[in-house]
Amino acid sequence: MQRPTIADLAAAAGVSVATVNRVLSGSTPVRSETVERVSTAANLISFHASGLIQSRQRNSLKAVSIGILLQAPQDPFYQLFTDELRIALVNTPLFRASVNFDYWLTHDPDEIASRLQRLAKKADAVAMVSPDHPLIASAVSQIEADGTPVFTLLSDCAPAHRTAYIGVDNRRAGRMAGWTLSHCAREPGKIAILVGSHRFHGHELREIGLRSFLREHAPDFAVLETLVNDESMEKTETLLRDLLAETDDLVGVFLAGGGTAGAARITASLPPERRLALVSNDAPTIARPMLMDGSLTMTIAERVSAIGAELVQAVDEATAKHKRSGPGQRFVPFDLMTSENV
Repeated sequence: MQRPTIADLAAAAGVSVATVNRVLSGSTPVRSETVERVSTAANLISFHASGLIQSRQRNSLKAVSIGILLQAPQDPFYQLFTDELRIALVNTPLFRASVNFDYWLTHDPDEIASRLQRLAKKADAVAMVSPDHPLIASAVSQIEADGTPVFTLLSDCAPAHRTAYIGVDNRRAGRMAGWTLSHCAREPGKIAILVGSHRFHGHELREIGLRSFLREHAPDFAVLETLVNDESMEKTETLLRDLLAETDDLVGVFLAGGGTAGAARITASLPPERRLALVSNDAPTIARPMLMDGSLTMTIAERVSAIGAELVQAVDEATAKHKRSGPGQRFVPFDLMTSENV
């Protein structure tokens, strides 16, 4: 069989031979929709220069610079989250992305706001994980006023100012934690809830959901005063060890944020008569070993790749020539993982 010619490609794409030549040469501009048609046809007929056409297609896309501000760069979850966001943004066919990551290291709102502002100066769009604080909300408001859309990830922040929140429905996740603890605890008793910060909007909603469910459906359980673990494994261990020493009828723990490994180490060390039901929020790959050895009862698993896909769509809409106003909340489903479905 003869290999396909330029004329064959033009016929398959429904364009002229001259248009195909312009795509191949890259010497004159061609509409991105036309380049995409030619690229699709080249793959279908196994045209010998399909790789070159794909390169031309990539170059015809709009260039978008994205700044992403996360926390805890040494944390396995945020390392995974960084990788998934980078993969989604760099490989999207919607635009050519250049991605710049930064990480805040303390809960100091001044540090977070200044890092966000530095990222925004060189970005067409910004995405962030952050506690909700007036100083940070003010920075988001100014960035939006300057024409740069801001997206909050995992936990909402500055809801009156940002373009959209992308993540799970945290109140629903909290209610799911309440259902699990009330069904899996060894007996009715006290439930501890640990949050990363009192300023994390998502953690607050999870706490509200947990308390609401137990009040409505399991009033024999009592939720203790909320504790802050800074999403630290070491601090989580210390807090739970102290709680167990002070509270004879502690039967369950909900980690609204991080620190799962620390809590799992404590639960694994307990005798059967003091066994705790433990519910966390984590990525499947991180939670799997703890679910399998029984130290973790259930995790509400974040679909980090789905959050990346939603961010791509949201950035594309917000940076379009004729901006489309997307939803202010873009909820991503969560998965429930136990030892039986890992």
